[in-house]
Order: sequence, then C-alpha cells, then structure tokens
Amino acid sequence: MLPTIFCSNLLGSYIYHFLGEFSSRITGILIFLLIACILAVLCLIVGGWIKHEFYDVHAMERPNPFLYHLVVPFVTLFASLYVRISRKNCETPPKGRPVLILGSHTCFFDFYFAAKAMYPRRLTFVVNRFYFEARIVRWLMAHLGCIPKRLFSPDLETAKKLMAAKREGCSVVLFPEGRLSAAGTSFPMVGDTVSLVRHMGMDVYEYHTVGGYFCKPKWGIGLRKTPVDIHLHKIISAEELAVMSDEVLHAKIEAAISYDECRRYISLKKPDRRANVEGLERFLFRCSLCGAEFEGETKKNRLHCTACGHEHIFDKNYLSDGKTISDLHAEQMKYLKNLKDYHFEEKVSLYCFDQRRGVMTERGSGVCRFDETGIVYEGTKDGSEVRYEKTPEELQALIYTEEKHFQFYVGKELHFFYPENRNVCAKWSMLWDILREKSDRNIKLYSDFEKLEQELAKIEKNESLVN
Repeated sequence: MLPTIFCSNLLGSYIYHFLGEFSSRITGILIFLLIACILAVLCLIVGGWIKHEFYDVHAMERPNPFLYHLVVPFVTLFASLYVRISRKNCETPPKGRPVLILGSHTCFFDFYFAAKAMYPRRLTFVVNRFYFEARIVRWLMAHLGCIPKRLFSPDLETAKKLMAAKREGCSVVLFPEGRLSAAGTSFPMVGDTVSLVRHMGMDVYEYHTVGGYFCKPKWGIGLRKTPVDIHLHKIISAEELAVMSDEVLHAKIEAAISYDECRRYISLKKPDRRANVEGLERFLFRCSLCGAEFEGETKKNRLHCTACGHEHIFDKNYLSDGKTISDLHAEQMKYLKNLKDYHFEEKVSLYCFDQRRGVMTERGSGVCRFDETGIVYEGTKDGSEVRYEKTPEELQALIYTEEKHFQFYVGKELHFFYPENRNVCAKWSMLWDILREKSDRNIKLYSDFEKLEQELAKIEKNESLVN
C-alpha cells in the first residue's frame, strides 16, 4: 500500500499546484496522464518488490489441488512397479481438523508414503532447502506447498511459514530427526521439536512404514521390489497437548518415533521377497572379520571383503547369521567409539549453488581436517583464502551423500565438500554422531553439576540461618 499512497499524493500535488498553470487545459491533462502512467508502473515495480521481500517469502498457501492430485497418482502408478502398498494400519483424522504428522525418515520416498497415507487429503511438507535451489524443482516444491528448512541451521523463514500454515489450516508433515537414516534406526530429535509441536497446537500423529527402508535405502543403488505397510496413528490430541508438560511431551514423541526398521521388516511375512544389498559397502565400510576398511564389494544379496574373502549373505529378511544391517552398523559404531586417534585429513573440492543459474558450481579447493574438536576447512573460495570451522556443539549432524560429499551451512549458504577419497563421507558422519553424543553427555553432566551446586548452596544457606 505504501507505493500507492506515495503516488496518489504526488498526483494530488500536481493537480493542486500545476494543472492550472498550463495555457491549455488539454496539455495539462495529457501531462497528468503521462505522469500517472509512469507512477503506476513505478508503483507496480516497487509494490511487487515489497510484496516479494516482506510477504511472499513468509506467506503460505495450501498445496495446489490440480498439481497435487496429478503428482500423487502419477507417482503411485510408477511405484506400483516396485512396491505393494498397504494402508490398512492408517487412522483417518477428522475432516476439517488440521493435524501435525511426525514421521520416521528411513527412505527417500517417505514424502510420497506419508502423502499416500492420507490421500486425497493434501499435506504440507517441511523439506530440505537444498531441493529449492534448482529452479524447476523449486517451482514444483513451492506449488506443492512444501516449506524449506536449512538442515541443522537456524531458519526464520521455516518458523514463519509453519505459523502461516497453521493459520491457513494446513496439515503439516515433518521429520523430527532432520535427516535420512542409513542404518534404519532412529536419530535424536532436533532440539526445538517439542516447542514447535506445542506452538502448532494440533492433533499429533506418528507416521512410519514397514518395508519402506528397503525400497530405497540411503546406501542403496537403484530401487528394490518390496511390500510396504504404511502406519499412521494419533499419539497426542490438541487438548492433551495444552496441559502436557515439556518433559512428558518429549518422552511421548521420542517413544513414538523410536524405531529399528530392520527388525520391523522381519514381521512382513511375504514369501516372494529377495534381499538386495548392492551399495551396502558404502555404509558398512569395515570388514567385521579382518577390520579392513573400504574393501567391500556387493552383488545381489552378498557383501564380500576383497581383503580376506569374508562374506555376509543376507536372506529374504535381510538377516546375515541372525544379524540385521542395523546390528552390523552397531558393531561398526562400537569400533569407531573405541578409536584412540580421531585425526583425519582429506583434500577436498568446494562446491556451492549458483543462485542465479540454479546449478552447483566448483568454487574452490583445500583441505578438511577432522578431530575431536570438530571439522575445519582451510582453502580457497572464489579466489580468496577462507577458513570454516564447525564444532559438535554447534552442528548436530554432518550430513553426507554416499561416495559424493559431506555438507554444512556457512551462514545461509550451503557448502558441499567433495573429498578425494569419497568413501570417507559415511565414516566422518558416523564419527561426528559419536562426538555429538559425547558433547550432549558433557553438557548434561555440566547441567546436573550446576543443579547440584545450587542445591548444596541452598542447604548451606538454610543451615547457616538455623545456626
């Protein structure tokens, strides 16, 4: 409205002061019309800029019905070639009552499975801002009602759009772990989940799949044919949420979204299933027999160590000698926790998104060093020497893509680091989880120690008053 008011005042001043000064009234009117047209164009340009910068970025609309009901059936048709979906275990929320769905993120297709659980009801998803970088995908995400979020980095736009989604009566889906699980087991919740759930003030539902993990696991190469059971259950009503303490709310959410997808999968009694572990060596990088790293090879249902010849052969339930993939991952994590030396170094290439073109471009190169204090990049970016540092206290997880890169935000820009040895991406991410766990434990111990000191101070004060 501000440009309109400004332009109207200018036109009014012109009429009052100058219109009568012209010898010909027609000339004055023509000049008036010309000025009005110029101001109208300026008004549209400035108004459009203000609307985009201060309103559109934080506005939220429901998913486009035409596009939503085109995409979901199309993906269903494609998915039918690989999965047999069952929605028997899905509760149906009351119509006209928006809900908040907390999902277990074990598969890239969880967004589709969650949409399928409540279809034809339209859902709004909180997704990685990474998917908003490419122009075509950005347009699709925006019109499907998705909300961008910087992973493990503050993002004011996300909070504002979530509140706008609440006002618009949208049902929202988010994944409290903030990342895709490669092991099929749950990660700790992102720190602000409890306060976000409380601010949304909706009925809270829990979503997960049985079988979805093996359809397209994070480590997997290609798609797998598998049955998928979708589960959707209410865990907290909006009325209960209003009177529930943060501690109880946190415990209920954590219990609802804790999972071991590999164990759940055994319950699917389907005789025609076959294991396919191609790509698993990118995740289980260490041989459980000889300890060699990055020497694994996979083919169909076999994980083979080229150093010692040891093999893991997986049956139709993805069990090898009675152990699941999550069990083997736990053994690998135990080995990493017992490492004495946490010092690693890799030459890396630095990539960032070109916002103008919407593509990723190489911006520099340098060295990444990893130790118990965190990760440091020293090298170049756009021809200048830079140094980026992240500690476990400030970065909850080191996100990675198998045999490609690991990534973190520097300010508002996402940086991708491609190491020369691409195999280390998964290893460094697991080591980071261990460092983060130690950091959380130290913070909790320090907090408990402070509380104990305060209690002792109160006791001493009371004793001195008595004496």
